[in-house]
Amino acid sequence: MRLYLFQHAEALPEEVDPARPLSEAGRRQAAALGRLLAASGVRPSAWRHSGKERARQTAA
Repeated sequence: MRLYLFQHAEALPEEVDPARPLSEAGRRQAAALGRLLAASGVRPSAWRHSGKERARQTAA
């Protein structure tokens, strides 16, 4: 078993949105992470995240 740990990508400031979803830059970071994992042959069988919107968006 291999375990990969990632922090969520860049999120909006709390003052802008208290739920702190990903910013536009964060969406680009998450997409780049997905491309990197795919290019590396990493195919996770499961994702686990905190349930917060920004973590869910990064995992998606």
